[in-house]
Amino acid sequence: MAILAIVKALFESGPIWIVVPDAPGRDETIELFELEAPEMEAELGASVVVGSDCPSGANALVLELDARQSVPVLARQGARLLARGSSLAECEQALSLLRTMRRLGEPSLTWAPADTLDQAVARLDAEIATTWPSFERTGIDWARVRSASEPIGGVDDMQRWVAQLADGHTNVHPRADVAALPYSATVIDGALVLMDVPHSTTAWQAGVRPHDEIVGVDVADLAARAGAPAHMRPWLIGRRALSGPIGELHRVHTRRTDGSTRSWAETPGANTWPTPVEFRRLPSGTAYMRIRRWHRDDETTIDHALGELAGRDRLLVDLRGNAGGSLVTAVAFRRRFIHESTRTGAVRFSRGDGTLTAASNYDDVPSDRTRWLGRTRFLTDALTYSASEDAILGLDQHPQIDIAGQPSGGGSGRARRVPLHGTSVLTVSTALTYDHLGNCIEGTGIPVAYRLDDDELSPAGADHDW
Repeated sequence: MAILAIVKALFESGPIWIVVPDAPGRDETIELFELEAPEMEAELGASVVVGSDCPSGANALVLELDARQSVPVLARQGARLLARGSSLAECEQALSLLRTMRRLGEPSLTWAPADTLDQAVARLDAEIATTWPSFERTGIDWARVRSASEPIGGVDDMQRWVAQLADGHTNVHPRADVAALPYSATVIDGALVLMDVPHSTTAWQAGVRPHDEIVGVDVADLAARAGAPAHMRPWLIGRRALSGPIGELHRVHTRRTDGSTRSWAETPGANTWPTPVEFRRLPSGTAYMRIRRWHRDDETTIDHALGELAGRDRLLVDLRGNAGGSLVTAVAFRRRFIHESTRTGAVRFSRGDGTLTAASNYDDVPSDRTRWLGRTRFLTDALTYSASEDAILGLDQHPQIDIAGQPSGGGSGRARRVPLHGTSVLTVSTALTYDHLGNCIEGTGIPVAYRLDDDELSPAGADHDW
């Protein structure tokens, strides 16, 4: 397939200093740069050093805060590359334009949508061709995919186009400010069926229960526009059906097997889970902890949970439906379960010319926070995805740890975001992650030692044969 070649690095020599200003979230940003240094080296063209300052005249990537900045900007000024925004999050958003800057050779880029739909389609085409890491792995010919597609008339058509890559991280989103409601559902025999309805939720209070069918949703249309590995797609369809713009009321209608109907209305929020970390002892005596997201604010709660559960013979960590979040927090969690330096896996990044970087190994050291070194089982499903796969990567090599449920989603991804047209945004994977045996988890997920069918996928179903 034809790839738009990128041959020019942003810097010709190193080291390149990455300068992070003193601002809320600075420590996590620095940790993320240190963790993902191979990705930055692939984009910038030389080794990187992360800190708060750099020698005079040295090559540097500087995150620059400017409260007056209305949109993120990436700009070259001599030996310095500036990622400018009103917050660190916006500065990091500007860094998604690194690959675009290399492709176009422009000295400055603004995070802004294309002026026309045709320009947006051309941008989507080029960004995927020079970013997606799985062409060789999958054998997909992107030129053939795009030439065989119907004329693009809007966001729905772009979604159908990109969905053919079957990558949960590589999708077109009508808008960025969308969140999922606190439930999970999957497609069973063509029907969309609720699988997880937490007791504390609005739906539960309305009388909705697991195995109720969601009605009024065009499942076939969602399936055509939801790019994901085959085993994840039924669950992603459910997630899309249970998502909506943050702050806008979302109504869901359900039907029970006896024909009775129920409905509820709920507003998606930036924080889907009011209680993202829960823990207790199961009737069997097994210690149980459920983690629904990865966020730096939850690490103290995880410390407390592991401390309170100490003394149990077994710990079941429930990661069903955890579709990701903070990579730094997820990796820090992984380190709570090892007692010596351990190689947990590796990652390779796309370089823009159709090739991948050499593998960079993840060599973990034990956490200095509360750890759990006893018998542990992780419970996963196809929505155990993204950073959640990093949270358990390589842990099953330890004899006291196993995984039950269903294979994870298969997409560590390291996605970058690119504005398309209007409010629509492209997310596209940049990396392939491998486990400690060298198996690529993209598209297949992390396997389980104990497989559970949909009707067994619960703590009770996993809490056996210990």
